[in-house]
Amino acid sequence: PNRYLTDKVATPHFYERLQQLITRSVGFIAIRGGMGTVTELSLVWNKIQTRVIGPRPLVLLGECWPPIVKTWRQHLAVSDADIAVLDFANTAEEAVAIIKEKSRGVIL
Repeated sequence: PNRYLTDKVATPHFYERLQQLITRSVGFIAIRGGMGTVTELSLVWNKIQTRVIGPRPLVLLGECWPPIVKTWRQHLAVSDADIAVLDFANTAEEAVAIIKEKSRGVIL
């Protein structure tokens, strides 16, 4: 149980669960994780870039992200416009403040 969650979303498949989480969210915070985190981050980032979903804050929380994004920028087809979609935060409080500020007016 999580006292911060009010809805339980049960789906038979991972991708369906991820789709539900994406479409029901007004913003996203990515913390240090593994390949699942990279997969989820990439999917959300791509959906925002390609306007499959409306603009929403996408915050990368922690000191691990700037060098990772820098490497992606150097070695992959990642443009300045792609990077502009991202926000960076050093603390959870900063990440939440960004979400609150930038999610105003998000239409689900």
